[in-house]
Amino acid sequence: MIAGFTKGLTGLGLPMVSVPVLASFVGVEQAVMIIIMPVLVTNIWLMINLRKHLNEVPELGRIMIFGVPGASVGAFFLYFASEKVLATFLAIWILLYLYMKALNSDLVLSRTSRRKIAPYIGFLSGILQSGTGISAPVVAAYIDSIDLSPKAYVFTVASIFTVLSGTHFIILLLLKAYSMTVFFEGIAAIFPVIIFVALGSRVRDFISPEFFSQIIRLLLVLMAIRLIYNSWFI
Repeated sequence: MIAGFTKGLTGLGLPMVSVPVLASFVGVEQAVMIIIMPVLVTNIWLMINLRKHLNEVPELGRIMIFGVPGASVGAFFLYFASEKVLATFLAIWILLYLYMKALNSDLVLSRTSRRKIAPYIGFLSGILQSGTGISAPVVAAYIDSIDLSPKAYVFTVASIFTVLSGTHFIILLLLKAYSMTVFFEGIAAIFPVIIFVALGSRVRDFISPEFFSQIIRLLLVLMAIRLIYNSWFI
């Protein structure tokens, strides 16, 4: 419920909350696989509903194109890389970004800078999405630095996650790593999630851009804390 509501409100939060909870029962690998379907469906829904904001992020295509090979690499990392290393890297990324943002609250990337680093953001996000099920720290930190309206923010996040989750899903099918049991578990998870995504989307229309930015930064802090705690203290 919390994951779905947060997803609808900000475009983030579904894997961040769901993957760690599911992993405590079925393991990280299966948790990442189960959550692919709800993530894919809810992001497609958000992307279609907010499609009029497409022109606000001209570098979006570059991020998504480079996210595909990143997701391909990440699918193999899911089986071979150390979760502790990946999680620690994510946490450090978040904290460094928030530190820079605190030093300069007006930090906004120029159009030239956005275009230059977009491929790297896409590739890294793809690796982390397929490898850990959670690429939000990279995506959120980047999009937070380009000063979008709340709706454009959610559209951008949903578009990137649609491409990354879709690529990950196809790769798992090709590797024959996605069983029918996991598929139906993922389908079953869609219906309760989408109800709360819709509720979060409704609430988004009633909050200010400033409050929205504060919510995003709070989520980033919570992500960093959870990643460090799960990696080093559990």
